[in-house]
Amino acid sequence: MQKVFQKTLLVSLLLSASAFASEPNLLTLATGGAISAEKSATVTLNDSEMKDVIGGNYSYQQTVYTSMYKQTVGKITEGYLGRPATMYARRMKNGSVSVWINYTSGGYTYQAYGTEATRLINLYQNRARSYL
Repeated sequence: MQKVFQKTLLVSLLLSASAFASEPNLLTLATGGAISAEKSATVTLNDSEMKDVIGGNYSYQQTVYTSMYKQTVGKITEGYLGRPATMYARRMKNGSVSVWINYTSGGYTYQAYGTEATRLINLYQNRARSYL
């Protein structure tokens, strides 16, 4: 069933791509000319503006094996509330999986809690779990 779905999806994508092949700039056509390559510009942000940019990535670092669990460790490039952050994903021998974030502040390491920690865990937990 999955192979049939994949083949159908591939054929659909190829047909839709060929249908729009005659229009060189589909984005301009879809937006009525409001957005085009000619109107795009490169903007450089200063340091204070860069602090307001939200976004990042999970960067895998290592896997730790013990007799009780397998654990992956990775950095979250956007950090936690402006502080360096590390995400951990642990699979216990019984199959249970837990994911958490630690951050560093003032030379000490703390576990992150609250809405920002929940947002980051929801955003990157699948990447962290994929290394288990």
